Amino acid sequence: MNQYLEKETEEDRKEVLTALIEIGNASKVKNTFLKAFREQSVMDKSGIYRLHGNYKLHGTTSGRLSSSDPNLQNLPSGSKYGKLVKSIFIAPDGYLFCGADYNALEDRVGAEETRDTAKCKIMLDGYDSHSLNTAVYFEEELKERGLPYGKDISIEDSFTIKEKAPDLRQKSKSVTFALAYGGTHFTVMDSLGVTEEEAKSIVENYHELYSGVVKYYDKWVDDAIANKCVGNTPHGLKIRCPELLSNDETVAEKARRSYTNALIQGLSGQLTVKALNRIQARIEEEDLIDDVKLFLTIHDAIYVLVKDDSSSIKKANDLIIGEMIKDYKEDQLVKNKANLDIGYSWDKQEELPNNASGEEIKDILKELK
Repeated sequence: MNQYLEKETEEDRKEVLTALIEIGNASKVKNTFLKAFREQSVMDKSGIYRLHGNYKLHGTTSGRLSSSDPNLQNLPSGSKYGKLVKSIFIAPDGYLFCGADYNALEDRVGAEETRDTAKCKIMLDGYDSHSLNTAVYFEEELKERGLPYGKDISIEDSFTIKEKAPDLRQKSKSVTFALAYGGTHFTVMDSLGVTEEEAKSIVENYHELYSGVVKYYDKWVDDAIANKCVGNTPHGLKIRCPELLSNDETVAEKARRSYTNALIQGLSGQLTVKALNRIQARIEEEDLIDDVKLFLTIHDAIYVLVKDDSSSIKKANDLIIGEMIKDYKEDQLVKNKANLDIGYSWDKQEELPNNASGEEIKDILKELK
C-alpha cells in the first residue's frame, strides 16, 4: 500500500491511505507480537515472566535457525513500534540486557566469498555502500542535480550523495535488498513505482556493478545442476534443488533464489551459531556461568545477561566480541566486525567500544543509570 501512497496526489485520499497503513501496522504488532507474548509467557519462581521460543536447526532451506511458539526471530526493530515492543524486555535485578551484533555480516561474507570488486571496495575502502548503489541505479537523476554518478565515483563522492541526495539513497536500499535476494525488475517496479523500462535499467545497472556476485551465483547453480541438482554450500550444507530443472520458469526461478540465498545468508547464520557455541564453551571454561548468560539469538545478533558490574561487563565484552570476529577461513580478506550494546532494558542501549577499559565501562554505566 505504501507505493500507492507515494503516487497519490489528493490530500484526502493520502490521509485515508496513511490511516489504513497505521491501522494495519498497529494490528500486526498487537496480534503477532503482544498477543503471543501474553499467551505464551511463563512466570518463574521469582515472579519474572519469561518467553521460551523453540529454535529449529532445520527449519529453513538456507540453514539459518528458525523459531516458533513464539517466533523470537521476528521481533520488530526499525518500525514505529519497535522500541515500544522492546521496552517489554528488561534485565533481572543485578544484570544488564546486552546484545552483540555483527556489523553488516551478510555484506561482509558476501564480499569475502564472491570477491566482487564493488563489494570489496565498500568493505575495505570505506565507501558509503548505499550511495555507491545510488550512483549506479539513478545516474540520470544525479546528473540533473549536478551530483557525482557512475560506478567510478570516489569515496568523497559517495558521502556527497549521502548528504545531498538522501531521497535517492533511501530508494536504493529497497532495490539492493530485493535484488540481492533474487528479486526481478517486477520487484523493483513494485518497490519504487517506476515503469518496466526504468526497472529493467536499474536491474541491469545492479548486475553491472556487482558482476562478480552474479558470476558467483551462476557458477554455484551450474555446479548444482551438474551434480544432479544437489548443491553443496560453503559451510557444508547439502541442498537438494530438483526444481532448478523445472519447465515452469516461475518454479525454476524460485528454486534458484532459494539456493543462492543459502550461500551467503546461510553461511552468515552458521557463523553466528558457531560463535554461540564457542562463547558458551569459553563461559564454562572461565567459570563465568553466573556472570554471563546466553539467552537469545536473532539472525546475526547474540543476546546475553551480564552481571551489573564493570569487571563482568569487560570480561563479557572481550570474550564475546573476540569470538565473533574470529576469521572463519584462511587468508580471509574481509574481516568480521561486531559490537556489544548494554542497557537495563532492550529499548535503551549504549554501545561499548571493542576492548573498552574498566573506566570507560563505568562512565557508560553512569549514563545508563
